[in-house]
Amino acid sequence: MEQFREIAPEPIELPDIDFAKYSLIVGQHVFGEPRYSLESQAVETGTDALTLNLVYSEFCGIAPAMVAPYYFWSIYDKLPEYEVNVNITTF
Repeated sequence: MEQFREIAPEPIELPDIDFAKYSLIVGQHVFGEPRYSLESQAVETGTDALTLNLVYSEFCGIAPAMVAPYYFWSIYDKLPEYEVNVNITTF
């Protein structure tokens, strides 16, 4: 919880999470334009790594030409402490 609180910007109030029972995955991905919406995310467990699968849909129409950071996070039942690989799919 201390590490979680260190990275969360103020004034966000964080829930109490029992990290003995749950795992938290937090990350950021940068798209070249701000017109995506996160549709789904799921974790696959392998023998020595985890794969976080993120699926984004693209809004139709014109978007400003700018770099757009997207943040993602989720709480899962306790996962093994493996390296996390991220797989991003857009449609």
